[in-house]
Amino acid sequence: MLVNGIDILEKFNAIMTGRDIQACNIVTYEEWLEDSFDPHINKQKEGYSAITVKLLIEGKNEEDNLFKISEIVTLCKKGELKFSDLEFAYNISLEKHQEKLVSKILYELTLNFKSTFKLSKELTVEMNRETFKSIDVKGNEKAPCIIEILPLWDTIDISISGFNDTLIIKNLKANKKVIIDSIKGTVLEEGKNKFGDTDFWEFPFLVSGTNNIRVNKDTCNIKIKYKNRYI
Repeated sequence: MLVNGIDILEKFNAIMTGRDIQACNIVTYEEWLEDSFDPHINKQKEGYSAITVKLLIEGKNEEDNLFKISEIVTLCKKGELKFSDLEFAYNISLEKHQEKLVSKILYELTLNFKSTFKLSKELTVEMNRETFKSIDVKGNEKAPCIIEILPLWDTIDISISGFNDTLIIKNLKANKKVIIDSIKGTVLEEGKNKFGDTDFWEFPFLVSGTNNIRVNKDTCNIKIKYKNRYI
């Protein structure tokens, strides 16, 4: 059980005695008009999923156990949760925790997390002066992207289509990397804000299935990074 890259079981000599992982909750917004036979669904969106983990903590004495629990809770407040036997990782925040004294040297710790989607490892697709690339996304939810653009020489602008919105990036300088980060909501050129030199309505994401990406010029090397997302 890795939390933010730290093996909780190994670090604190703990044993995982239980684990329960739920799929994302689906929130439905609907209305049922008086003369309608069926309700009208206005919108559906994904909510949090629930993850419960039970740990058995063994220490030298009760005080040692309480210290270990404090450290575990601190590490688990927010971040990425990964189980060694599962491919997926989870963005989590700790909703609540509960401790139960089993004996003088044993405590049972229950951790209740709320999480977003199941996430694959990060995948990278490269387009080195290519103007077309087909990306097959295996997840069943939208996957926000990180797009790295490295101009090979000065370019007035480039256009990238095939995402939810066409991206136009202007005033590109040779060897100065531009990063469009849909997760953070930023556009940076070597660490400096470049949002004013872009034209798009919505940060880019990929959808489940085939995504055909097209670039109007072959003047840049481009990397598209994403994680498959599952409910």
